[in-house]
Amino acid sequence: MSDTGRPRLCPSCGKLMGVARICPYCGADSGSLVNRVKAVIAPRGADGIGITQALIIVNVFIYLTAIAVGGVSSHGGMFGFLAPDGVMLFRLGSLEPQAVMAGQWWRLYLMMFLHGGLLHLAFNCYILSFCGRYLEEEMGGKLLFFVFIVTGLGGSVASLLASPASSVGASGAVYGLLGTIVTRRRLVDGDFRNPLTQQLLYLLGINVVFGLAMPGIDHAAHGGGFVAGVLAAWVLTRIRLSRVGTAALVFGMWFAIVST
Repeated sequence: MSDTGRPRLCPSCGKLMGVARICPYCGADSGSLVNRVKAVIAPRGADGIGITQALIIVNVFIYLTAIAVGGVSSHGGMFGFLAPDGVMLFRLGSLEPQAVMAGQWWRLYLMMFLHGGLLHLAFNCYILSFCGRYLEEEMGGKLLFFVFIVTGLGGSVASLLASPASSVGASGAVYGLLGTIVTRRRLVDGDFRNPLTQQLLYLLGINVVFGLAMPGIDHAAHGGGFVAGVLAAWVLTRIRLSRVGTAALVFGMWFAIVST
């Protein structure tokens, strides 16, 4: 029996595209041979692991690996509870300004998958789960990953420029996701009355107050990530990016950073 007329998921971005042949979100042709094979071999559905889940799994796995291999840091405090050893974090890619200036630019990326304690990890994974699932449902997994990396990079660069201290965490990317959703909803709705927008603004306010009350918080990374999220939302809402355009934008940002 033919499935013509039955809504289906796009085999390229995984979003519900209805009955059209051309996906209205990513522009993929579901009737092409490549996408037909992709839909049969690797169908996307609720049972698959999405980008949000994958990011959380990676962060948890690296945290547990750092604890298992390097042990727990002797530094106490609530925020430093079950913190991985600092030497191990350095080996895994923590953001050390002197190391970055010496040419180890990959630390700008790797630091967003490292965490300084159990509370730090739990906090970031909670917001990542909430915001990531929403953006993945709306924009697809590929654009979610793009936003996560770009906003996390924005947080890393801001942290590097603002302080000589080392830094770890996905907080920049998490604040970037918050900034992306709030800005995108403002651009689409025309105001901040959407219940989701108000909920995220309330959550953002709590996070800012909590961050100001806790020592050792990298506020520059949070702010840089949020600003990058605002810019990402504007670009993704106002400009329709092709795959080539997205790759060129990411490469351009990377080249600008490593060339400084």
